[in-house]
Amino acid sequence: MKHDQSFARFPNSSSSLPGVILLGKQHVSHGSLNTRSPGFVNQARLGFIATVCPDGTPNLSPKGTTIAWDEEHLAFADIHSPGTTANLLANPSIEINVVDVFTRKGYRFKGVAQVLGRGAVFESILSFYCSAGSQYAIRHIILVQVNQLIALFSPAYDRLSEEQITDRWIDYWHSIHPKKERGSP
Repeated sequence: MKHDQSFARFPNSSSSLPGVILLGKQHVSHGSLNTRSPGFVNQARLGFIATVCPDGTPNLSPKGTTIAWDEEHLAFADIHSPGTTANLLANPSIEINVVDVFTRKGYRFKGVAQVLGRGAVFESILSFYCSAGSQYAIRHIILVQVNQLIALFSPAYDRLSEEQITDRWIDYWHSIHPKKERGSP
């Protein structure tokens, strides 16, 4: 597997969604990432990882190390993820959701995960995280073969523009986390 530096280096792609078919209100692509999703994933970085527990119940865990590794794979680091890793060793089915909380848009990535603890791909991805400044012990790298990609967007787009939606959520989060004056506790 050859890593394309343009994927994990946090590009900000703004191209259209070639190769993605419209299915109702969802864009669906099979087999590989489209040209927009890698930049989006690498800019957002926070992926919500869904796995299946041994008893069949869902497990959802946020991972701030989510990256698009190449044209067909996402990856994230197992820093403190024993439950997620154990689930994937028992059942490699996975879904990763990456959403911009301000625009209320994002992607669902369905696929199959590999838990890597050594080898060339493990070392290459580990090296990427280290060169990006990670100061955490990384136990495993989870490499996800993306089999299905679905674009997500809020039903609010039925009546509001992206600018209106973004402004609404920026106002909301500012009300929750008001900016503190310099020097104040």
